[in-house]
Order: sequence, then C-alpha cells, then structure tokens
Amino acid sequence: MDILEDPQPAEEAVNASRALQWFRDHPYMAGIGGATLLILAGAVVVAQRSALPAGGGERVAWGGAGGPSLFQGQYDPGSGLSRSEYAALLLEEQRRREEEYAFLPILPSSPSADGFSDDTEEKFSSLFQLLGQLTVQNGATGSAGDDGGAGSYAFIPQGFLSVTEHAPQRSPEQQALFEYGNLVGSYIAGFDDLHPNMSILLKDHMEDRGSAAKSAAVAQVGNNYVSLGRELEAIGELDTVPASVAPMHAALAKSYQDMGARLVAVAQAGTDDEAMYEAILAYNAAADVFTGRFIAIATYLAAAGVTFTASDPGSVFTFNASVGF
Repeated sequence: MDILEDPQPAEEAVNASRALQWFRDHPYMAGIGGATLLILAGAVVVAQRSALPAGGGERVAWGGAGGPSLFQGQYDPGSGLSRSEYAALLLEEQRRREEEYAFLPILPSSPSADGFSDDTEEKFSSLFQLLGQLTVQNGATGSAGDDGGAGSYAFIPQGFLSVTEHAPQRSPEQQALFEYGNLVGSYIAGFDDLHPNMSILLKDHMEDRGSAAKSAAVAQVGNNYVSLGRELEAIGELDTVPASVAPMHAALAKSYQDMGARLVAVAQAGTDDEAMYEAILAYNAAADVFTGRFIAIATYLAAAGVTFTASDPGSVFTFNASVGF
C-alpha cells in the first residue's frame, strides 16, 4: 500500500515562498512597517513616563516622581486606613520614588528661617574663624587703650585691604633720567611713526635701483635721520639732559646724522654696482655704531633703576627678552 504524504507541509512551504516573494516585490513596505512599530513603541513609553501636572507645591519629576497619582485611585474609606494613614503612605511612596530619580535636581535644599541654608551658614562660620586666626597672627600694633586709627580695622587681614597703587618713588637723579628718556623717546617714536614701512622702501629700492621715485623715497628717509640727529643735538645743548648721560646723548645724536648721510649715499648710488657696494658698507658700519650707542643709553637707564611703562615714550629704551628693543 502506498503511503500518502501529508499535503499540509507542502502548502506551508508554498505560502512561505509566496510571502517571501511579496516582500521582495515590495521592499519598502517592510521598512515602513518597522518604522511604524518603533513610533508606536516610543509613544507608549512617553505616555507612561510623561510629566505629572504640578499642583499645591508638590514635587514633580519626569517619569512620575510626585503627587497623589503615585497611587492609582482616590482614598477609599473602606480600605481600613484613615485619611492621615493614607496620606502617610503617599508621602512615603513619594520619598521612595524621588530617591529612585535622585539624579534629577528637583528642588534645592530647604533654606533656614533667616534665608541661608545650613551649608551656607557653616561656610560663613568657617570664613569668620579663618579671619580671626589671621588677625591673631598679624597682631595689633596699637596700645590697649588706643581706640582710633588703624585699630578700628585690626580685624581685617592685610591681604584683604584695598591699596591704591602709587607711582614708583624716584630719587631726583632717577626722575631727571626718567624725564630725559621720555623726551628723547618721543622724538624717536615720532620718527618711527613717520616711517612705519622703512624696510619695505629699502627693499623696493634695491630691487629697482633705476627708479628715481624709489631712490628719492630712500633719500628722504636718510634726510629725516639727519634731521632727527640735529634735533637731539639741540636738546643736548639745553639743561634737560642730565650731566651723567650727556656724553652718550651727544654720541647718539651724531650717530643718527652719520647713519642718515650714509643712507642718502645708498640712494644716490643708482645702478652703479661698485658705488652701491661701497655705500652699503659705509651705511652698515654707521648702523653698527648707532646700535652700540643706543644700547649704551638703554643699559645706563636700566642700571640707574629707571623704569618705563608701555605707555611711556621712554619705553623705546626698554629691552624685551622676547622681541628685543
């Protein structure tokens, strides 16, 4: 006798094959269905953990940490609990739930009657104890019967006093040198402001020595150097230059004039290579002498204890280790 096969497995296989073929023909339907399920699941989670309405000053946290709704339903007189017992259970359940959500800063700690929290009072107490210790360490210089003057502020540590910053105290010689440095520095700063791009002028002239305009620009710088030297020389003839620095000042004024004359010669050399070479050597030698004389004055002022702020014209004589003069 032949054994008949059960047709049910075959039918299930055919149905499964048809379902797979349907998904192959409609690939976007599976994605849409999955997205729909995710949206529904998210809506359920949000609905379960939505914020409870606040009322009567009760604490509320996202996820359900407040209010009588912690227990489903209202007070049931037949529960065997009095209203006070039921309220106690509500408060205990609320406290437990808030501990579960302790990572949420629901409310600050309750302030004390005077408006300060206990932690703040402890900090103020520690601060006054520290001030008292510092006062004892500093000590009072007045006599026991002295009720006025600085004794009235003896409880304030010296480090807490606001002191007005005064100008540095200078000797008469230092003050004279300070005024001299500012006077000469103002002339030098004025020259620098007049020629902010001097290095560019020199570079352009060397790249195009046949240009009359570029040669004239360099010659003008040289003539201004000479004028600056003569102005400093005229200052040296007045009583404004301290005797201790007068020889160095005269040498600096002469160096400005020599360096300016050499720079004019560079501008006049034109396209003559030999004349340009000799003019550059002479200018470099004059510049080296000038540098030494300028540093001599700056060093003397520093050794004399004369200091300048960044806003003082005399700051041109201040040496900065990072950028030089």
